[in-house]
Amino acid sequence: MAIPTFPDTIPGPIPFAGSFYLPQVKNDFEAPYQESRKEWTDGREKFTGFGWAYLTEDEFAVLLAFFKEVQGGTFYWNDDVTGKQYLLGSAADELKYQRVGGGGRSNVEWPLEERL
Repeated sequence: MAIPTFPDTIPGPIPFAGSFYLPQVKNDFEAPYQESRKEWTDGREKFTGFGWAYLTEDEFAVLLAFFKEVQGGTFYWNDDVTGKQYLLGSAADELKYQRVGGGGRSNVEWPLEERL
């Protein structure tokens, strides 16, 4: 089965916040020193605020259908700013939003993380 790509009918998520995650392993010794090393050879991006200020009902319906399709799996997302393609997976079990009077959704948020 092919890995899906984020729908291009939904505007790019702006603004979003993130971090670069590269954990380390630390070992304490009886003497007063500590040894540490990287746990992984490379880190990964975490997009904690991957979201949209506003989506129309139609755009939100596409996003919700895509969320249901890929939840528990991965998908490709192309960053329009850097041109980089990421393999992402959901870092949460929910898609958050606020309903707007007259239709549409605001403050739509979907926490995601890079999968290697």
